[in-house]
Amino acid sequence: MKLNEILGTEFPIIQGGMANIATGEFAAACSNAGALGMIATGGWDADRLRREIRRARELTGKPFGVNLMLMNPCAADIAQVILDEGTVMNIAVRPDCRRRGVAGRLLQVFLDFAQGNRLAFLTLEVRASNYAAIALYGSRGFRGVGRRKNYYEHPREDAVIMTLDLTGEQEKT
Repeated sequence: MKLNEILGTEFPIIQGGMANIATGEFAAACSNAGALGMIATGGWDADRLRREIRRARELTGKPFGVNLMLMNPCAADIAQVILDEGTVMNIAVRPDCRRRGVAGRLLQVFLDFAQGNRLAFLTLEVRASNYAAIALYGSRGFRGVGRRKNYYEHPREDAVIMTLDLTGEQEKT
């Protein structure tokens, strides 16, 4: 597998942290151009990083990263901001058990875990043709934020990236 396939980018390029220049807007622009944009954290506190991540999410549905500078006196708080996001890897139900609410109950386990651990976001990828799963996730507050081209194999298909904002910020906007 190529680096750009792993990262979900068009090109195998990772933009460096670049201190205070690499804001959420800058990282989103790099990601939108096909690279992996990175938000810097040098000299910032946790609240500033939260704002920059929100800004990047507003401007791109593509992957981006955060460069954690360990010498930053706020590194522990910044690390917590970075770790506030969870990813749902798989929810699978045997074909003979489908349409019985099993997937919804499994999803609820993830939601309860996320809320119990005070995560800020949950993110997942779903096959673009899996309308039932997209509807389920949408009914629980997930929204489409992007697409990964040819993410799945057998058969090759795009993934829809969906995110659930658990901070309450989405309702305010």
